[in-house]
Order: sequence, then structure tokens, then C-alpha cells
Amino acid sequence: MSLFTSSHFVSACAKGSDWRVTVKNILQQLEAIRSDMNDFNLGFIYISDHLSEDAPSILNMLKSVLGVENWVGSTAMGVCGSGVSYIDEPSISVMLAHFEEESFEIFNMIDEQGSGLPKSVDAWLKDRFPMLSFVHADAFSHADIGQQILDVADATNSFMVGGVGSSRNIQYQFAGGVFEGGLSGVIMDESVKVATTLSQGCHIIASSHNVSNSDDNSIFELDGERALDVFMRDLRSMTIKIMDQDPDEIMVDPDNIPEEFQAVLNGEVHAAVTVSESDQKDYMVRHIIGIDPDEGAISIADSVGIGERILFVRRDEKTMREDLVESLLSLKARIEKDEGRFEPKGGLYVSCIARANFEADKHPHAEMSVIREIIGDIPLAGFYAGGEVSNARLYGYTGVLTLFL
Repeated sequence: MSLFTSSHFVSACAKGSDWRVTVKNILQQLEAIRSDMNDFNLGFIYISDHLSEDAPSILNMLKSVLGVENWVGSTAMGVCGSGVSYIDEPSISVMLAHFEEESFEIFNMIDEQGSGLPKSVDAWLKDRFPMLSFVHADAFSHADIGQQILDVADATNSFMVGGVGSSRNIQYQFAGGVFEGGLSGVIMDESVKVATTLSQGCHIIASSHNVSNSDDNSIFELDGERALDVFMRDLRSMTIKIMDQDPDEIMVDPDNIPEEFQAVLNGEVHAAVTVSESDQKDYMVRHIIGIDPDEGAISIADSVGIGERILFVRRDEKTMREDLVESLLSLKARIEKDEGRFEPKGGLYVSCIARANFEADKHPHAEMSVIREIIGDIPLAGFYAGGEVSNARLYGYTGVLTLFL
């Protein structure tokens, strides 16, 4: 259990045996600041999918007891708070915030509504200059989530961050009420000062390649060669670097494969689509979902066009931690330079559910402990997502931190 407060934010994160016990633990933490409750006008809530069926009851109880009507959030496989994370167990993470009246607008775009923004948002936008959109999406949605993200970004001209819910059963979103499908979130105007950073968690195996022949999500040629040949050459180079040993020698005895090479065989190598007009460090990781030896093709979990560039990356715990530290230190230095001080009031963190595997299996709370160590003891809430949103792009295996200044 953990309670953190600042001038405009308060957060609590807890686990329990069932939804009533977990909510009770959250409320007990918040009891210490009950006299200030009336100042909060927006709540962020993330609920473990162990409690998905009871999500409406959870939200109603928090609304009733805390007196906060406006809520946004999602269900997920795991939730996190300042210095802690709870993965695959009954848990809730909450952050309450106080913003200027009229400075934010909650919206939802459920499947049946199509891609247009609600009329209430259009009216709000007429007199506002949006700064940030924090969104949640339903992985089971019939809508094109990627397109909805772009639609909201274009309509609001705001910087967009957030994530796709990772619930394994009911994928609820919270945006005023409780619903399923589409996209939802909160848009904030220029009075809400924020700073964000994105941390990659993969090691780049080799330089990027030009897609010279493709169809939808199937890549037939890279740099004019069979895509599979290029992929295998990059894997070979990576293996030699990791173990100083030729992979042909390793595969002579398949029952005695070194642990370092197991990552290649266990799905730890992925494709990554580089972001246009950006350096090689900004890329969107996509799973390799098929290999066709006869065609020499590879298929990835996204469409890719001729002329785009991709590279191959390896998921790596060491790289994840190092890049997270580097990203946080860079964010801290940027804020200190721009603001003359580093005094964040609160934060939201969205991490890929794949990164949570390291947390749960090896070092519980490791990622959140790094954030707390560098950023400090601030109110914070977040969740482990099935896809992370930053700058209106859908990423994988990243961590996206948003700080309120």
C-alpha cells in the first residue's frame, strides 16, 4: 500500500483478495487527506482484470465515497503506482487531480459512434487550445484504433499519449461512465503543463533496411534481397556478438543450446518499423508472426509499405533498464532547463505488458522503483498495456511517462 500527495494530486495503489477489500485498502490510504477531497475534480483509475466484472461497482463506490464525478481509465493485466506494480493479481491504482474548471474535457468514441469526436468536445475545442490528450483504447474493439487515434490527434491538434487496455476478459474503459469498445480519454488545455518521455526496451540488432517488396503485412524483399535472408544474416551477426560463437556450431547440438541464444528461439526478436523523418532510435516494435521459407518472406503484425524502413530488435532486460534511466534523466534535465526547477506534481505511466514479465518473474517493482528513484516520491498511477501511445503513434514494448508540472 502506498499514498503519495502533492499540491494538486494524490495517488493510492493497493491489492486485495477481492474488489471490496481492494477498494477498502485504497480508501484507507486516502482517508489521511479526506479534508481536502472537495478540491479534486478528476480521477484516473486502473483496475486489474482480476476485478473486471466488478469494475462498475468499484467506480460507483469511489465516486460515492470520494465525491469525484469525473473519471478516466481502463482495466488491464497489471497496474502500477509510485514505486510499486501489481501484475496478474487483484489490484487498483488511483490518482486524484485538481485542475482549473473547464480546463479538461472527457470524451469517448465507442464503436457505434464511428470516428468523429462527440459534439461536446467540438464545442469545448472552440474556445480552447488543447495541450494533451490522454487516451485509452479497447484491444477487442471493432473500430480501427490506430485511425481513431489519428482522428483525435488531428481534430484536437494535441500531443497524444496513453495505451491500449490489456484485460484478458472484459475490457472496460472509464470516461465519465463505464463502457466497452473504441477509444476514450481526457483532453487538457494549455493551462495544464506537462512533459512526456518514451523509453524503448529493445536492443537494435543491425542497421535498418529498406522495404523493397511487400504486400500488406508480408515483406518479400529488404534492400533488394529476400527478406528472410536479410533477417537470418542479422540474427547470425547478433549471435556472434552475444556469444562470440558461430550459430552453426551452436545448432550442431540442439539439446545443448546456450541460454543466451534461447531468447532468439523464444520470441525475443522482433521487427521494428522506423518512424519517418526520425533517427533510428525512434521505432515501433511489431511481432514477427510468420516466416515463408519458399518465398523468403517474413510477416509482421502490421502493414508495411514499399519504401518504409524496418530493423530487427531483441528484447532485453538490461537494455530496457538502461534506456529507462537515460530517458528519465533526459526528461528531468529538460524540465529543469525549461522550468528552472524540477518539481513535478503528479504522473501517469503506461508500460507494455511484455515489460511486466521481467517485473513479475525476476525483479518485482523494478521498473517503478527506477522511476521513483529518479523522478521522486510523487503521486502516480498507471497500467500495463497491450500497446502504448505516444505522439499519436502506437508503440510496443515501451514505457511512456507523463508528468504534470
